[in-house]
Amino acid sequence: IGNRVSDEFMLCARRIYESDAPNKDYFFTDWTDAEMEQLMHYTSRVAELEQRNAELLVAYRDMKDPATDPGMAPIYREMVQNNNEIAAIYGYDSYYEYAYRVGYDRDYEPDAVDKMHLYAKIYLVPACKKALYAFSENYQGLSSIQQLKLQNFLSAAYDASGVNYVEKYLQTLPESAQNAMNRMFEEDRVVFTNNKNAREGAFTTLVGMEPFCFFGPGYRTSTTVIHELGHFYGAVMGDLYETPLDLAETQSQGNEWLFLAFLEDELTEDVYNAYISYIVYELIAGTLVQLAVDAFEKAVYSQENIEGFNEEDFEQLMAEVVMPYGGIEFYNEYLTDLQRYWKMVVVESPVYYVSYAVSSMAALNLFPIAREDSAEAMEIYCSLVELDDYDDGFLAIIEEAGLPGPFQEDVYEYIYEMFP
Repeated sequence: IGNRVSDEFMLCARRIYESDAPNKDYFFTDWTDAEMEQLMHYTSRVAELEQRNAELLVAYRDMKDPATDPGMAPIYREMVQNNNEIAAIYGYDSYYEYAYRVGYDRDYEPDAVDKMHLYAKIYLVPACKKALYAFSENYQGLSSIQQLKLQNFLSAAYDASGVNYVEKYLQTLPESAQNAMNRMFEEDRVVFTNNKNAREGAFTTLVGMEPFCFFGPGYRTSTTVIHELGHFYGAVMGDLYETPLDLAETQSQGNEWLFLAFLEDELTEDVYNAYISYIVYELIAGTLVQLAVDAFEKAVYSQENIEGFNEEDFEQLMAEVVMPYGGIEFYNEYLTDLQRYWKMVVVESPVYYVSYAVSSMAALNLFPIAREDSAEAMEIYCSLVELDDYDDGFLAIIEEAGLPGPFQEDVYEYIYEMFP
């Protein structure tokens, strides 16, 4: 039903655009360039393909474990074919390019992300091992009590009854940010649950016109709370669903880096050094995995003929694209089971995961600023959230705020040089 309604709406909008109606421009006032491009090329065939993709997604979600289910590969293969046909209707060579420019309305091209891939190979791959070694050394140097304190920061559920570092951090923020984030607690716009039947994960959404946060089982650490408070702050100050995806993630991850800088004066030096080495390792690991998925999807969607691809073909392609990153063995030893991981994300969110890497690198730039001048970092952060509109796009917004961008080599050098 949803696809039929969407199809009728788009066809009606197309008729309005092509008509001589005197007020037709008013109808399209709030449409973005990407939405107008979709309208110009729209056909009912797009609705058919999207409906089929929706059916494939349902079948995928019905799998107990997509990573081991033999039905995953044919589902993915058909979805790739459908997506590439949609892209061709809109005049693009592949869905990979279409997703960048239309699907997610990004204001950067794949060529910009190619720089990230290059810098990741030069700096992040060796930095990954250094960060993990630093964490191991720092952790082993802690007393048993200090190790327990660190473990609480890394994995224990947020608990407001003890030393509430989240509350103490919020008190350091500018008044507008502090008031916005505190609304989550003061107005009871949050649910924490350990119910095993509850949805996993943590997320921020709208209930009516107001933001609301949910923290499911296993997703209740202080860092997770800080992350979602960044989304909550953005939703209070702007439009949660209109915020560019990369900006929304920079708002949430930026809050994490400000929190990490704040903790430097709250924790002992030994505990803090161990904590920061682990957090930076997680950042590197996440970015390398996200870039691997991006490289894989670029390769998949550029295949001339994917008709006969099976699970082994996809796995071979993944192994090939990560060779410049140290190879599949490096990923399996230091990061994650990559051949399992990609099967969990490429169907649900095709060509999306690179946005996490882009926002991660942008948000990280707040950390060195905060360690030198917390007030300046907070001013930059607030200017990323308290916006009148998003018309300028993600890159222009962070540049205007004074935050270095995710495609600058300096941030990768900074990560590499953090550990001897």
